[in-house]
Amino acid sequence: MKQITILFTLLFFASCGATTIKEVPKQTKTTFLLEPGTWKMTFDITCDEDPIDKIDIRFEVDEKQNITFINHTERIKIDDVRIMNDSITIVPQQFNSYFKGVKNSPTNFTGDWYNQFKKDYSIPFTAKKISDGYMTFQCANSIQKKYEVTFSNNTSDAYKAVGIFNTCNNNYCYGTFLTETGDYRFLEGKLIDNQLVLSCFDGSHLFTFTGETKGDSIVNGTFNSGNHWYEPWVAKLNPKASLTDPNTLTYLKEGFETIDIKVQNLNGDTIHFNKEYYQGNVNVITIMGTWCPNCLDEANYFTELFMKYNKQGFNVLPVSFEASDNFDENIHYLKRFFARHHIPFQPYYGGQIKKSTAGEKFHMLNKIMSFPTSIFIDKKGNVRKIHTGFYGPGTGEYYNKYKKETEEFVEMLLAE
Repeated sequence: MKQITILFTLLFFASCGATTIKEVPKQTKTTFLLEPGTWKMTFDITCDEDPIDKIDIRFEVDEKQNITFINHTERIKIDDVRIMNDSITIVPQQFNSYFKGVKNSPTNFTGDWYNQFKKDYSIPFTAKKISDGYMTFQCANSIQKKYEVTFSNNTSDAYKAVGIFNTCNNNYCYGTFLTETGDYRFLEGKLIDNQLVLSCFDGSHLFTFTGETKGDSIVNGTFNSGNHWYEPWVAKLNPKASLTDPNTLTYLKEGFETIDIKVQNLNGDTIHFNKEYYQGNVNVITIMGTWCPNCLDEANYFTELFMKYNKQGFNVLPVSFEASDNFDENIHYLKRFFARHHIPFQPYYGGQIKKSTAGEKFHMLNKIMSFPTSIFIDKKGNVRKIHTGFYGPGTGEYYNKYKKETEEFVEMLLAE
């Protein structure tokens, strides 16, 4: 998230050995039930070079055997749960991953999570129904603190972030990290005896952050993404902690005033985005991917904008970069993503997600640091603003500020 090279590393590099199953088997749901209620899933991410070996997340099972993953106030409902005899398969349709396991009792099952965006990648897990308090969200009179954070501290790859953490009187803790290219979305966990543990699972990413509070600092911090990425971090309490303005990081190179590119629609036809195409409407091009949870947050917000302003001439033009080297497979991901999330505007295909592809496609930009990146274009076809990354609903006040500023900006462009 600190820059595009790290993003690709997080997405594609795997270690610690794993196997994958290419096809999710089709099964029929039977009466072999899991007990409804709150469950904890513990992932084993043990690697020799990594001090963290477990990640805990929580989910709920309802009477119909649907599963809902919980990240603080976020709910990710999985309605494709296949149970037959002693086997269970859970398929988050919005992301290209799935769980395959064996039920040991109505309150326990074990197996592996397969992320098919990564080659030969799986992580073993144990799932148990729970009743203990910390995994239950109860938070009255929370206290919020803001920290200046450094990831990969004491290395040449060090980068800044802002940490926002809320603690409650029952040791429950929630918050997120903001970087210059986005946020780590809804994190939750606990703060007990100065030991901080936060985690989340969004269907595509499995994150955990740990640290030790010491006075006004957090020391010995660790960040893990699945079992393939680890880096240290430290933090210092700073109510005024801030980052570079995301509207200044990406910009047009000298001599350019618009975005002139060719993309493909879902039928494979070539579409030319240029001044003539944009004329008379306010357009926002969003550089995205269906594998990117921050992109989903942005797409949900742009859906709100589209429904509010489309009749006045506001359009959203998503240009997606996907993981597969197969065009038809990537189009399938796009169609499924937009249909499942009821996104009303049409996506376009920019290419396979490689380190150079997006930058080559958008060669008129100084660089592409983040997915998503949004480009606002006025009625004359000129670029008026480029916003790097997206601070989603997990960031609270930052998200609300972005929404207010964006709506005011779109209204201004529509009025011109």
